[in-house]
This record gives sequence, structure tokens and C-alpha cells, in this order.
Amino acid sequence: MSYPSLASAVTGASVVAATSPRHQRLKWSDARIRGWILAGVTAGHAQAATLTCIGFFIIDRLALQPHGSEGPIAIVMMAGASATLGVQWGLIPRIGLGPRQLIVLGAIAAAAGLAGTMFAQDLYGITIGFALASAGFGMTRPGFTGGASLAVPLAEQGAVAGVITAANGISFVAAPAAGMALYTAHHLLPFAISAAILLALALWARRALRPAVT
Repeated sequence: MSYPSLASAVTGASVVAATSPRHQRLKWSDARIRGWILAGVTAGHAQAATLTCIGFFIIDRLALQPHGSEGPIAIVMMAGASATLGVQWGLIPRIGLGPRQLIVLGAIAAAAGLAGTMFAQDLYGITIGFALASAGFGMTRPGFTGGASLAVPLAEQGAVAGVITAANGISFVAAPAAGMALYTAHHLLPFAISAAILLALALWARRALRPAVT
């Protein structure tokens, strides 16, 4: 039986997935994909919570006025976006890591980047830390989408693409509000808790996620 390659599974919605018939609804609790979806939702919540807070963190850490802070915030956000694209378009196709390895290494890198962001004292440090965190998140997402896609046969690619899309979206429902609530309590909490969650994810994924046998 043939399966789509990891390269085509990165988005979780390849042409084959979009056009293949759905024989039955694929549940989130399906044992074949459950672990991959859990990993994606966990990393997605950490990303959404910290992404919501980063602009306020820059203003507070650098003692900026809200009006006129657009430049530094844009620099940090651009660095994060560039790191994500650089990893997904340049690094991943060349290093040949499997989905589990991408999740483990990505979660560790994202946790390290968030820790670096927390303790940075200037714009340069925040930019480097956030870029590293974004690079890590840029690995976890292809890891979980690829793992879930490779866990099911060709006939179910359309169904798993729908689950993956929903999993990506659900991370941005409650996590932004939770992140801001934590930030209000203490400006380091969203980053510290997200980093701890990511390290726990890396440990769990290393033990629990296995290549699919279908």
C-alpha cells in the first residue's frame, strides 16, 4: 500500500487529499491519528498564547510608548515569520527528519526560544529568541500534519486533512485569551508555561509517537 510522502503531507491538504473520496468520518479519537493531533493542538496552543502576547511584551520590556512601537514589533514579527518559512521551505526538505523527530526537535527549539525571549533585555535578544521559537513551531506543525497524514491510507487522506485543518484552527480559539490572562497576572507567565508545556510535549512525543503501521 502506498502513502503520500512527508513532503506532500506537510500541509495536510495535498491535491490527492482534497480529491480523494471519503468513505466515513474520521474521528479525532481514532487511535491512528490521536497522538499526532494531540501533539499539534498542544504546540498550537503554546504558539497562539505567546504570539498574542509578544507585542505587549516588547512594549513593556523595552519601555516603549504604544504609539511608535510598531517598528520594533514589526522587526520581531518579521524575524519570526522568516524563521518559520526558512525552516519549512529550506531546512525540512534537506534534513530528512520524520514526523516524530520534527515534533521533538521543534518543541525543544520552541521552548528554548521562548526562554530566550523571556530573559532578553534588548530588541536584539527578543528578536533572536522569538525567531528560534518560531523556527521550532515551524517544525512541529509539519511534524504533526505529516504524521497524521501518513497514519492513514490514501482513501482517508481527505478525511484526515479535515481533522488537521480543524486542529490548526482550534488552537486559536481559547489560547489567545488564556495567554493574555496569564500575561496580566505576570508578563513572563505565558512564555514560561508554554515553554514547560513544550518540553513536556517533547518528552511525551519521543516515547509515545510511533511510525504508523497500516
